[in-house]
This record gives sequence, structure tokens and C-alpha cells, in this order.
Amino acid sequence: MSFKELRPYLVTAILMSLAWSLRGQFGHLKGALIPGALSAVAVALLSPAGPWREALWRSLLLSAFGFSLGGQLGYGSLIREILASTSLSVSTAGFLKLFFIGAVWGGLGMTYLGLGLSEKPIKTRDLLLWGGLALLGWFVPELPVLAFLFAALQLYNLLRKKSKTIAVFGTLGALGFGTGFLLSVLLLFLGQRGFLGEGWPWWSLRDQFLGLWGGLFIWGAVKQSLQADLLPAPWGAGPLVQKGALSVYLVWIPGISTYNALRHWGMDPSIFSPLPLGIIALGFVSFFSLLFAMILRLKNEKFSGAEERKLLSRSTFFFLWYLSFIAIAKEMLRYGWGRWEFGFTLFLVFSLLLTGVLLQRKEESSDLV
Repeated sequence: MSFKELRPYLVTAILMSLAWSLRGQFGHLKGALIPGALSAVAVALLSPAGPWREALWRSLLLSAFGFSLGGQLGYGSLIREILASTSLSVSTAGFLKLFFIGAVWGGLGMTYLGLGLSEKPIKTRDLLLWGGLALLGWFVPELPVLAFLFAALQLYNLLRKKSKTIAVFGTLGALGFGTGFLLSVLLLFLGQRGFLGEGWPWWSLRDQFLGLWGGLFIWGAVKQSLQADLLPAPWGAGPLVQKGALSVYLVWIPGISTYNALRHWGMDPSIFSPLPLGIIALGFVSFFSLLFAMILRLKNEKFSGAEERKLLSRSTFFFLWYLSFIAIAKEMLRYGWGRWEFGFTLFLVFSLLLTGVLLQRKEESSDLV
């Protein structure tokens, strides 16, 4: 495999590694919007221009929502049980359940992403079914229900919609994130028991490894679609959908992450008393309100051709650096520099590497993939 063929795998893996570790700073449900949005952005940035780029805004909305559905599944207590096991054989059931959780989470997220990128046109009945089942998963966020939701969507696709893209993305999403959950915790299990050597505990970077592994499968799904000539079908999304998706990307997701940080600071009055914290909160509200107003005023030409890629690159630059900043500030302001960890360093390193990708001015072409 040449570097040009390897490059999109590496970029997507780094992007998702950063996204998944940022997710951990802002909670399962709301934090999962981050890898959901960035998985769609990775596809748009690295795929050939044309239908793939045009599908960005609908796929961003669907993917963010799909990954957030899976984000309702908690697994922290399960990991603690596995790590407390006396041997690997004792924890086998825990590892199997962990794989299942990851498979449902990734399968759901990438099934929704696959709908946004489907070669078959999105119809009203698709949106009603996808939305209705999502409401079921939203109100009953249990593993069996979400597993049923994933299976039902794939069965509907198999029997009725017959989209190869949805099938490929859903299958590789389940496999990629299922194995990602399993392998990342297995490394942690072995590392804590001294099987992976002494010194720097690289195996403790669980979220980074999980996201990196999942990112490889995301681009694998794109690669299979490209090889099969499965181009996203046109949908005719108007300015309302485009600006709405951009608002979710630049206002809603960073905004609720900021709210999470503000609540975290508010738990310790020694950091900010109510009045200064209120003033800071008002400043953030004003900033995001201004940003939202700017999005609404964007000209329609900004959502096509080279202008759209420039808009996407600049938006992603803000998204990555802002969330990295607020994630670090969330911990540093409350606990001080002694709280610094290697994962925070990776926030900055990965954001810097990805900035290099975003600064490329030329249009990506099919010879990259």
C-alpha cells in the first residue's frame, strides 16, 4: 500500500483518536456527538469532491445523532470489574459484553452515517423509521433495546431499502468498534499486570487507541464504497439543512461541551464564585450567539465547491482546537497543573497534525484514495 493509499487511513485514525478521547471529557451521551460529527467530516475532507462532499451536511447530522444514541451505553463499571478480575479466563464474560456494547455503539453510529452517504436516495419513510426507532432508543436506553434498534435498521435495509453503503458501514462499524472496545481494555488488563513491560504505560491510553482503531474501520468502509462505485445519492438539501448542520457542528456541540465545563467549575466555589462564573457564562453565551448569527448570514455559495471545502476546513480547525482547549481548561482550572496527563499532550499534538491536513489548499482528488 502506497503512502497516498495509507494517508486517509492515518488521518481518519488520528481524527477519531482525538475525537474519542475528547468525548471522554464531556460524558457519554453528549460527548459522543464529537466522534459522530468528525466521522462525517473525515469522509468529506478525504473523499473525492462531488457527491461525497455534497452529502456532508446530512451525514454530519445523522452520524452525530447515531453515535450519540450509542453513547447512552455506559461501560465504566464493566471495565472496572474486568480489571479487578483475578485472571483473563475469569473476565471472559465481561470482555464479550464489552465487545457487544462496542459493536452496538459503532454499528448504530455508522448505520446512521451510512444512511447519510447511501447510494439510494433518502425517502420520507426512511427518515420516519430511523427517527421513530431512535426515539425508542432515546427513551429506553438499554443495551437490548439499542441492539434491537441496530438489527431492525439493518434488516429494513436488507429487505426494503437495499443500500450497500448502509450495509457496509453498519457491518464495519460494529466490527471495528466492537474489537476496538475489546482490544483497548485487553491492553489495559495486560499492562496493569506487567505483561507489556515496565516503564511508560502506553497501554493506559484506552480512549485514544479505541478511537484510532475505529477510525481505521470508518475509512475502510469508505474505501469499500469507493471501490464499488457507490456514490452518495443527491438529496437536494437546501440552505436550511446546511446551515442547521453547521450550527450543530460549531454552536451546539461546542456549546454543550462548554456548559459541561462551566458546571464542573461551579462545583468548586474556590475557583469561581457565582458572580464571576455567571459573567464568564454570559460571555460564552454571547460568543456562541454571535457565531450562530454569522452562520445564518452565510451566503449560499459558501456551501459549494472550493468555498465549501474552505468553510469545512476552517470550521474543523475551530472545532478541534476549541474543544481541546475547553477540555484541558476544565481540568486545569479546578485541579491545577498537577492534573496534566499525557492525553492532554496528545490533544495538542493531534490537533497540530490535523491542522496541517486542513491547511492544504488544493482540492483532494481520487488519487488519494
